[in-house]
Amino acid sequence: MTRMSSSWFGVAVAVLLLGAAGGAMAQSVVINGVPLATTRTPVTMGGSMLLPMRDVFEALQSEVKWFASEQKVMAVRGQTTVELWIGRRYATINGTQVPLPVAPMMMGGSTYVPLRFPAEAFGGTVEWQAATRTALINIPEVGTQPTQPTQPTQPTQPPVVEPPVTPPAAASFEGTVLQVLAAPPSVLLQLAGTGLPQAVPVAQRTAITRGVQGAQPLAVALTEVRPGDYAVATMGTDNIADKLTITYGELQGKVLALANNILVLDDGTAFRLAENARVVGPTGQAVPLTSVAQNAQVTLGFDPNSRTVWEVRLAAAPPTTPTGPTQPNAPVQIMTVGVTDASTVYGAGQTVHLRLKGTPGGQATVSVSTLAKNLPMRETDAGTYVAEWAVPAGLDYRTATIFGYLTVGTVQAPRGSSAERITIDSVPPELLSVEPDRGATISNDSPAIVMTFKAGAGTGLNANGVTLMVNRRNVTRDVQVEANQITYNAQNLAAGSVNVEAIVRDLAGNEIRPAWSFTIAARPENIIKSVTHDAQRVLVAGDTVHISTVVGTAGATPTFSIAGVVQNQPMRRVGTTSKYVGTYTVKAGDKVSKAAITVNYKDPNGNEAKMDATSKVNIDTALPTALKITKPLDQSAVGDALVVAGEARPYSKVRVTVTYRTRIVTWVTGQLWQDTVQTDAKGLWTTPEMDTSVGLFGKADQYIVLAEVLDKDGKTTSQMQITLKK
Repeated sequence: MTRMSSSWFGVAVAVLLLGAAGGAMAQSVVINGVPLATTRTPVTMGGSMLLPMRDVFEALQSEVKWFASEQKVMAVRGQTTVELWIGRRYATINGTQVPLPVAPMMMGGSTYVPLRFPAEAFGGTVEWQAATRTALINIPEVGTQPTQPTQPTQPTQPPVVEPPVTPPAAASFEGTVLQVLAAPPSVLLQLAGTGLPQAVPVAQRTAITRGVQGAQPLAVALTEVRPGDYAVATMGTDNIADKLTITYGELQGKVLALANNILVLDDGTAFRLAENARVVGPTGQAVPLTSVAQNAQVTLGFDPNSRTVWEVRLAAAPPTTPTGPTQPNAPVQIMTVGVTDASTVYGAGQTVHLRLKGTPGGQATVSVSTLAKNLPMRETDAGTYVAEWAVPAGLDYRTATIFGYLTVGTVQAPRGSSAERITIDSVPPELLSVEPDRGATISNDSPAIVMTFKAGAGTGLNANGVTLMVNRRNVTRDVQVEANQITYNAQNLAAGSVNVEAIVRDLAGNEIRPAWSFTIAARPENIIKSVTHDAQRVLVAGDTVHISTVVGTAGATPTFSIAGVVQNQPMRRVGTTSKYVGTYTVKAGDKVSKAAITVNYKDPNGNEAKMDATSKVNIDTALPTALKITKPLDQSAVGDALVVAGEARPYSKVRVTVTYRTRIVTWVTGQLWQDTVQTDAKGLWTTPEMDTSVGLFGKADQYIVLAEVLDKDGKTTSQMQITLKK
């Protein structure tokens, strides 16, 4: 094998000497001398214990309320109010935002919250007893806890209503396994993409398989699923997994250095260890991380997506052999196997250069997942074996693993596998649809010419590999290329047949040459000349969109449709002109994205056509329509700085005025801040941070916050006011 430089070896050994520390998590909780009885099994995540919301807050003698629309829990104990939100890693204490070590989450129909936060927020202390693995919480009785800023008297809250279990929006979940729970039987995942936790219940019917990535998985029991595995769960209609497919990465090598949760193999490959990574000795027993010594032969089990190591398996130490030529019974090993190319995406006809490093003087073969098996390798240098594989057409494999096999004499090395994955995509992009349709006759002489594709193995289209010809004119420079779609906005095409020809390549170099034609009706027969509307932003409930069309021959009644919302609504003629208009007022429950507005018209001569407006419309009645101040709460206390936030109709202007009243000899009033802010696409607005000091008087006794929605002329259409205290 290739030896590391002495300077690198020295750095690695120095890092190894730094050491690492670990901790344990509580198994029981005692509050003011009384053991806490929980209705469900505690969940450990990220070093924090999470318990059902009802168990925690009732034990802390607090009043709680669940706000389903906001996914928020509010708990009140004495003069302290805390708020937590599902999936958010922060909370508030009397309106002040504080971070959380882990976000509250939904599991099995219950809301789980971190234990330490509410205990300390309500003035308690948390002590850990390592001998008994118990968390001791001492909290003063209500009314004797430390003085808090003056708060308004809170009304008695109704009992907590747990939110209903909502079936998942998608048919499956996938992510890294964080924890395997025996009761109730389930797997806790960290979802890929969002990073949020997700509990996946399992039952006897659940088909569970597990295997190294690239190999055939085997049926296993739930107890054989390990933290760090990558799971894909296919859910049933009852929110219980029908199928749970588990994969994991595996790599063998020799340890060069280990420190600060970074393990370096002797080929220079570095891996990050999970915080609670398992170390397994040669006989299968759990051993401490300090057992992983320099030059130890290990097998790493890791998440194939993040490459985080969750398990280190130690091999038995090889017997000592005398210095000299390789003995017949000397250990045979594979250090590394993989590719030498800079690219990890290969298309049809491209060559994959494969390399294995191991014991010299042997016979080596290599396989690319199940795509190419047992390719013979040749030894170019001592211990370095190489092979080449030309990718054939018709393969579509997103993450292929390289497997290496080595035999010296009669001794065979354990199978090696690559840490990196390659993508084999030798399937040309598949044309799914075109616009305008093949053979269609349209009246719009400036249509959007669109091709939508399915690209193999997710490699996507190559923006530099597209050529588009329209009626033999090269329009490539005006083409918009997205991952799986090509768009060209044509302008003023001549009437008659329009021929479209394209050359399209994906990122792997695969090519397709689609061609089709459509017809633009002759100008004298253009029945509809234009379609426009005035929806320049996302529409919400109560908004009205105005549609206009100009026709060639007036005298009949055109209709308009909004895809997914309303169909064939009659339009009204404007005087004796060729212009017609129609309106639609958005109703509760309407929701569409990029919906086409289409006008249909059959003129007095019997000629019929339809035309889409040049732009789409977006409707979302879930967005706010009314003005609301969401932060701070009315009658809450003001700190040294103040930020006001709220919601209103998207893209509206909100004027915020903050005035104050303070008593010196008599009441003194003044204006602290005034400016206009604009809501974003979701209807949210916020002010800059403002200093609450009023000069020599310090903080005022009272602050009045007035928010006003302004129309285009600057007139107030709605307003809301709250009062804050010192």
